[in-house]
Amino acid sequence: MASAREAYLERLDSVEIPSSQKAILSRIAGINTTSKGGEVEVSEADGELSLPYTKRMLKWLAEAVGRGLELAGGHETPKEVRELLTILVSNLGEIYLETALDAASDAAAAQDNTRAEPDLSYVADLRNDISVLHLLLVTMQTLLMPLVASNLTIRRDLEKSTNAFVDRMETKVDAILQKAIDAAMTWTARLLAQQKKTDFRPKDDAQLQLDQLQTPTCLAIFNFLSKLYKNAASALSGRVLEGFALELGLGLRSLLLTHFKSFQVSLAGGLFVSRDMTKYIELLRVFKLPESFNPSLEVLTEIANLFVIGPEALKDRLRGVGSQALSGVEKNDLRPYILRREDAGSVAVQSALHSL
Repeated sequence: MASAREAYLERLDSVEIPSSQKAILSRIAGINTTSKGGEVEVSEADGELSLPYTKRMLKWLAEAVGRGLELAGGHETPKEVRELLTILVSNLGEIYLETALDAASDAAAAQDNTRAEPDLSYVADLRNDISVLHLLLVTMQTLLMPLVASNLTIRRDLEKSTNAFVDRMETKVDAILQKAIDAAMTWTARLLAQQKKTDFRPKDDAQLQLDQLQTPTCLAIFNFLSKLYKNAASALSGRVLEGFALELGLGLRSLLLTHFKSFQVSLAGGLFVSRDMTKYIELLRVFKLPESFNPSLEVLTEIANLFVIGPEALKDRLRGVGSQALSGVEKNDLRPYILRREDAGSVAVQSALHSL
């Protein structure tokens, strides 16, 4: 940046133009000439990819192709197109797009194991990155590749290099999304670890706050993951968004299944377990997961019911009476939840456990 600034200023000083024009050219370049040596004025926005700039550069490329065809008459077109594609991948692909993806990857890595809530806003910024990659791919496939069809060797070479570049960019995007999922699950696990034991075992009924629908831990997780999914939905679509949401859903389900094995639950506390689980299921439905995930939602609902229903209803539920949601679940996998009931030592609950 410094060498480019100095070269630009030297070029302005070497030509004989009015000072007013020099000031205009400096301002266009973002150079503050009032400071010694001139300083480039930059902001955070300058580091973001720009779709208008991308389209402008691709328009230049299209014009270059058109002029090349007019001047050369088509004899050396495949070789010229190869050079143009190399320039396109090198400048717009690697210097522009890949640099932005590397910066996003660094931002994602910086959120690992943070004690504060991780900033996952970089997921929304991937929208421009993916759009630029899409424009690049469309340009390669519709503008450049048809012009090398007559030369089989060059066409295969370009297809190979193009596919390698696209695969590398997609791998970087996938890695960034995976880091976001890992950071989200780490923070969710930390929030769950902060759940108070008294949340599901209030000392007496007088302490129940009927206007409190969920525990603070549940609300914190709901707000955090909702915000992450909103950012992802603004940048991703189709199978990519579905895969991202499914990873979040599977991760949250696994954490919840482990979480509710860790707390003693009283009869009154079972109400909060049920309310929390209802909120978590609401969150999972926001993710718009595939239908194949629906049985998992039903299992989560039934696990919450294990803390609420009476002993006789519990025995019937374990036998599969009144609900088919637990039919595919190993009965012994339900034992840890039932043992966390406050009345787990009673004769009625022990009788239900013996039926497993």
